[in-house]
Amino acid sequence: MSEVENITIFTDGSCSVKDEYLRGGFGVFIITKNEEIPIRKGYWNTTTARMEMMAILTAVQSINPKVRCKVLIVTDSQFIANSFSEGWIKKWRMNDYKGVKNASIWRKIVYEIESRRNMHLM
Repeated sequence: MSEVENITIFTDGSCSVKDEYLRGGFGVFIITKNEEIPIRKGYWNTTTARMEMMAILTAVQSINPKVRCKVLIVTDSQFIANSFSEGWIKKWRMNDYKGVKNASIWRKIVYEIESRRNMHLM
């Protein structure tokens, strides 16, 4: 049986609403036993909420589905944290994401998490 890998991921996203382009971006910093991986990407015509969500999506996508792991995701977004801890995502799914902003990104996040059966989110 393979060893369980501990992974810590820091995420952040933001957007400037002070210009006409609504420039934003996100950063992901992954720490494993053997390496540190920074990921960053920029967008325009976006929002801070979307960038926080894209950071989570990218973080989860970076996890190898075949690796048994415990993953701690650290975010400063109360919206993202509460979506998981308060069970909002489960409620949104039961209602087929009706009325939920950025539903397409939430669907992708849920899909990526569920496709990683060896990953345990802490």
